[in-house]
Amino acid sequence: MNPSDLIRKAIVRIGNLDAYTDLRIARRKPVWLPTTMEALEADERTLGFALPASLKALYTEVGNGGLGPGYGLIGMSEGSPDDTSRTAPEIYASFREPGHSKWLWEWPTGLLPICHWGCGIYSCIDCTTPAYPMRLFDPNVLSLEYALSDEGCSFDKWICDWVDGVDLWERASNAESLR
Repeated sequence: MNPSDLIRKAIVRIGNLDAYTDLRIARRKPVWLPTTMEALEADERTLGFALPASLKALYTEVGNGGLGPGYGLIGMSEGSPDDTSRTAPEIYASFREPGHSKWLWEWPTGLLPICHWGCGIYSCIDCTTPAYPMRLFDPNVLSLEYALSDEGCSFDKWICDWVDGVDLWERASNAESLR
């Protein structure tokens, strides 16, 4: 699905929902106003990697976070924060800090948290490859081998599945329990 088709489907889905996210928090956390391409390009320069075209289209045409799976997509700079009041670039920067938290490993370059599920669990885009695969991060384990799992699809498939009504948390948590 091209980004424009995705945007149209997302807008239709959001318009037909009583909430903008799976966790029904539309009244407390609305979809943020769209950001500009210039702001996204500045974020990409700061992060050091490119975002998928479909994610950029969502941020510039629909809203800078606050909609989507889980507690909603986490916005880029000046966008919808997660429950710790941080945007995606801020979360990424904090995870990349040396000696971050209890982890005994370094946060992977290019792995951007974009969706918070609660309990510190995030869906992340691996921006080091043009396929933009999704990874689930669960901080409740110390080993990188178990903390990061493959969600089995690209960002485009992941967000298209959500637009089509797939419960992404159920799919991810089932896959995680099989590890």
